[in-house]
Amino acid sequence: MEREARIVKEKHAVHVVALSLGIFVLGLVSAQVSAFPNRIDRQLALVTGINAAVAPNPINTLADQLSQKEQTLTEREQALQQQESSLRTMLQDEMAKERQTLLWEVSVAIGVLLVLIGINYYLDFLRRNGEEGSSRHGELQTRL
Repeated sequence: MEREARIVKEKHAVHVVALSLGIFVLGLVSAQVSAFPNRIDRQLALVTGINAAVAPNPINTLADQLSQKEQTLTEREQALQQQESSLRTMLQDEMAKERQTLLWEVSVAIGVLLVLIGINYYLDFLRRNGEEGSSRHGELQTRL
């Protein structure tokens, strides 16, 4: 019985070793197989790139001319946009300077008006004090 148990254990050990070896070999094979499509893709890309040239014909030349014109138009559009943006910033700077100048002019005008109003109140004050001290209240007095 001991011998049969030992034989069974040996069979299990052999199966485990065989299974482990099979899994190991399968891992190696799958790694090589997974690298295989990448190599095929590269080779196909190289072959396709080499054989993709089309002989020039009127349609191809027209398409090339159109793409070149489109590229030049795109470059011109970008140049115009840059010009517009530089002009826009220049105009905004000028407008800011004009606003600042206008603000100073309005401030000075308001200051002059306030001084004139103050002078008017002062002269009215002097006139009232001068009229109260005079004996003729109803007469119009002019001073030269």
